[in-house]
Order: sequence, then C-alpha cells, then structure tokens
Amino acid sequence: MLRQLRQLCCALLLLLCTGGGLVIAVPHHCVFDRLPRNVGEVTGGEEPASPVTVSVGSDWAPLRIKVFADDLEGLGGFCTRAGEHINMFFGKEMVCQEEDILTEEKVDILENVILSEAAKMHGERLLVRPLDGPLVVPRFREGSVCGKFPVPEEHHTDGVPDADMVLYATAVPTFKPTFAWAMPCATLGPRGRPVVGVINYNPRHIENTSQHIRVAVHEMAHALGFIVTDMEGQALVKREVGVRGRSSVHVVNSRNTLEQARHHYGCESAPGMELEFAPPTRNPAAPGGRGRGAGPGEWRERGGGRILPDLPGGRAGRIFPGERRERGGGRILPDLPGGRGGGRGAAELPAEPVRRRERERMLRLRAAQHISASTQAAADGTLSTGTTLTVVEKQWRPPSWLGLMSHWGRRNAKDELMAGFVVSGYYTAITMALFTDLGYYKANFEMAEPMSWGSGAGCALLTDKCVTDGATLYPDMFCTDSSDATLRCTSDRQSLGTCAIYQDDNIPPEFQYFATKQGSRRGAMMEYCPFIAPMNGTGCMDGDEAIMPGSVVGPSSRCLTGENLRMGSTVVGDVCVQLRCGEGTLSVRYRGSEEWHPCAPGQTLTPPAPFTAGSIRCPLFSDVCLTMLKHSDASSALAVTSAPLLLLIVIGTVIVAP
Repeated sequence: MLRQLRQLCCALLLLLCTGGGLVIAVPHHCVFDRLPRNVGEVTGGEEPASPVTVSVGSDWAPLRIKVFADDLEGLGGFCTRAGEHINMFFGKEMVCQEEDILTEEKVDILENVILSEAAKMHGERLLVRPLDGPLVVPRFREGSVCGKFPVPEEHHTDGVPDADMVLYATAVPTFKPTFAWAMPCATLGPRGRPVVGVINYNPRHIENTSQHIRVAVHEMAHALGFIVTDMEGQALVKREVGVRGRSSVHVVNSRNTLEQARHHYGCESAPGMELEFAPPTRNPAAPGGRGRGAGPGEWRERGGGRILPDLPGGRAGRIFPGERRERGGGRILPDLPGGRGGGRGAAELPAEPVRRRERERMLRLRAAQHISASTQAAADGTLSTGTTLTVVEKQWRPPSWLGLMSHWGRRNAKDELMAGFVVSGYYTAITMALFTDLGYYKANFEMAEPMSWGSGAGCALLTDKCVTDGATLYPDMFCTDSSDATLRCTSDRQSLGTCAIYQDDNIPPEFQYFATKQGSRRGAMMEYCPFIAPMNGTGCMDGDEAIMPGSVVGPSSRCLTGENLRMGSTVVGDVCVQLRCGEGTLSVRYRGSEEWHPCAPGQTLTPPAPFTAGSIRCPLFSDVCLTMLKHSDASSALAVTSAPLLLLIVIGTVIVAP
C-alpha cells in the first residue's frame, strides 16, 4: 500500500508542477444592482399599457411562471466559433472561446432543466392573487433593456394565458463570473407585483447541476421583486448605526422577515435581516485616475467624483439630483465635503445635505404614490374580485444609499439563495418572508430550506466581529490559520478548500481581526472575514481525486468532516464521499468500500484501507441532501484544474514514505 501511495504522490507532484498557479473557484456573481435601468424617472402618471383583470377568490394560488425561450440569441452578440470577436450586450468586446458557443445540448439543458426547475421552485413556495384571463405584455420603450428582448407579437395583442409572471429568456455571453442576470420589466401599476421580466443565461455556464438551477432561481427572484429600492419604497428597510464597528448597516425589519431572521440566528434582539452594503471607500483616487471608491464598471475623475459608464449602444444613463454629465457622456457623482469621493448616502455628510437628500427622496416617493386606489391595493394585496389593474413598464427609483444592494449580507448569510454569490443557494424562510412582506405574495413556509450558516449562532454573530485577536467563536463558519494546508469542507459541503486569508494593507480598521492586516478578499463580500474557500479541482462532484486524498468524486458526492483521518503518514483532513438520500435518511459510500453505510447525524464511521486511522462524522440530512438533483447526470459547477497549494502536503508525504 505504501508503494502505491508513493506512486500516487509522485503523480500528484507532476500534476501540481505543471498545472499553474493557485486559483480559487468562483461562484456565480450577481450583477443585478449594476444593470442599467435606463428608464424614466418615477412620476405620478402611469405608462399606457394593457388592462388585465385580477381574480381574488377566498384562496391564493401558486405562482404560475411561464418562460419563453424561443429566440435565445435574439439579443445579438452571440458566439458562433472560437476566436470570433463580438460585442457583448452590455457593450464590452470579447473574444469567443469554445465554451461561449450555445450548443444544442446547452439549449436543452437551459430550457428543460435550468429554467423549468427554477420556475418550479418559485411556484412551489410563492402564492399570488392569480390573473384572470391572458396577460397582455406592454410594448417597452425603445432603447430600454427590456425593449431589446424579443417578444412575440401575439403577446402584445392576444396576451399569454394561464400565467401570473412571464419571463423572456436569452442566452448570450456576459461577464465571465456572472452565470446569468434578470430584471423585471412590467408591474401591476407603478407599485404592484412584477408580471413581466427578462433573464439572460451565459452559455459558458449552462450545465446540468443544482448550482446552475439555483442561480436561475436567484435571478428570477430579482425579476419577481427582490429589489432593495422597492423594499425602501415600502418602508421595509431600516438603518442601524455602530454595528460591529461599522458606520452603519441596513436591515429589513418588516414583521415576517424580522421574525424569521431572529428565529434563524437564535437572537430575539436582532434588529432585522442585514442587506449587503458596500459604500465607496474614502481612499483618494489611485494614480492614473482609478480609485478604490470606484465600483465595478466605474472610474474616478481627476477631481475625485465617480464616473459611471454609459449604457449599451451609447445611450446615456439617468442623471440623479446632484450629478452632472461629463463631455463623453458618463455620469459624474459629486464628491463629498472635504474632498471625499463617494456620492449619495455616505454617512459622513453634514446634517443639512442629509436633510436635503432625505427631502428629495421623500418627494420621489410621494410622486410615486399618486396612483389609483386599485394600484395601491395591488401593492397591499387587498384586492376585491374583478378589480382591473394596468400593466405598466417597471419604474425605477434611485437607492437612498450608494452601495446598498439587493442581496442579503454575505457575511451573515453566505449560503442563502439571495446572497450576492450563489453556489448552494438555500431557499430559506427568510427570503420567503421578505416576499410576503412586499405585500403581493404569500409563502408556503413548509417548503423553506434550512441553512446551517449562522443557524442558532446567537446575537454575538450579528453584533461582534467574526474574529477577535486571531480567534473565532464560530469555527464552522470562519477560520484563522492560513498556514494549514489540510483540506476542509466548505460551508455548503460541495467542495474541499483551505482558509482564505491574505495580506492586505488596505483593510479598513473596523475589519482588522489579526495583529497584522490580513483577511479574506474585499471582493468576497465577507467583511474581510476569513472562511474556507474552494479551490479549482477540489469540487466533490467533479474534482480531481489525485489532489483530494481519500475522496470519492461523483455527481452524488458531498463533503464530510474527517476526524484524525490519515492515509499512512498523510494527514487527510475532510473527504468527499458518495451519498444516497432517502426519505429523511442518509447512506454513504467512501474510499475503500463498495457497500452503503447508514449515516445518522453525529454518528462516526471508521473507513477501511487506504485509511490507516481516524473516522468520518455524519452530517445533518439537510446539509447535504437538499441540493441533490433527482437526475443522475449532474456534475459540479466547479472547474477542474490543479491546486499547487497542496504541494507542501505531497512533499511531506513523499519524504516520509519508506
């Protein structure tokens, strides 16, 4: 066995030495809050549209979503061959690669698996007052994002029968870390429920996996109304000051969301569910005109103001109060007093500008409230039978705070469906509660999925730092040792990984957890909290077993905790094993055994050779089985490449093996 182990290690050394640098696997990065709205300012009037009748019987009914994917390349900017140069829908030029081509197999997966399963997940959980009769789709203004999606003419005239929400789907390339994006296009009145939307799925990310389905569920949720400005418009958002040393955080504190957040975290004093809030930094612009205060797709002018790029096709974006337009067309947000760049919503604004901004915001909201009684009822969910509503183009409002996002804060809700990065994407009762608080949905809470991240952690998780003086109270969530190269389970148990800690001299003081300036990357949206991050090639479903000692890779594999596991002189860490999920029961099959072993939560199992010591601890059923696909041909979303960080482990093994 030791001879075989030595051969394995030598092969692994060769693989690592020829495989390139360490690359962390990237989850779906949602760009909803960066999508161009390019529609008019909110006014008191309504856009011309088609009337629909809403039936409101004694019972609500499951949401009926119809997805039309008849012209997946209708947006243009698609790839036909590798090496081809195209302009993406959002204007950036790209060189096509083989994976960017929309094949027949990808079309089948997108239409019959990803989109249909995603629509089904929402339909199983959300209820609405169903539309009575066909949904007639309004014509969207020329130049708008929604106006560029292909809509069959009969949908404008005859309408779409038996639907409460219509989505038009395309599949053209977009930003590489982004699997998909979606947005609402029309609502029942200016403040009512979204009834028409669009979704685009990046061809390079069309795969038959649970992750890719849940990415579509996430993006559809935005089209259904998970939008921070709509939450603000209904007074669901509250600002909290001084949390964890931050100048402010923003929480949804509406009744149902507050109740579910307190229940999940086990904290009766929680002020609400935190939203992602990443205000521009106060650092001055870097040489060359770029500064850390500039967000993705933005840059900083010489005087410090942020310039937002124009929309696709050269169309200019909206100008909000206090902004001006540069000669080239981009919007320049004014600097704050004292030369600080950052624009609207910075906590350091003096009292008078803050009051003026608040008055402007209230005027916009009041203008939006000059609507008919039936439209108000649509927002409140208090319609009477036969009420006639008007379908209008979605009206967008600017956010009250620059950097406030339409996602749950990832630090506190890393594996939740509506975090800004999606891998496992658990559809929890918290997100379902937010939909109910919007007023035009009810939720089937029996279908809520539990999430282990933060579950029962207590108030200290929400109020205190994740790491204090280099130690953490939450070792299942955060880590502190970057020198430990032993592979550990990621929080969603879909991959193996190591502790993501990096030196960063620019970490703000409120996010300094160690004696030196180190933490996770700013772009991870974890408030610099270090956590176990997957590496390329270490996914349980399609990883490379050569760099995953003791693991079994396959569509049904998930990560289990190893306790003192060893293979000869090699410290194994955690391992991926095959799972078989029954009705609330779990069986596992691990390296060295062809049999299935019952695995009750908390039970330990002792695996045979090639393991020489240690055991495997059984997980909760909900931690590993909820994201298992019913179809067996699924594979992991993580790419397979080498992971040179394991070189130290392998060298040690080769040296000590006789």
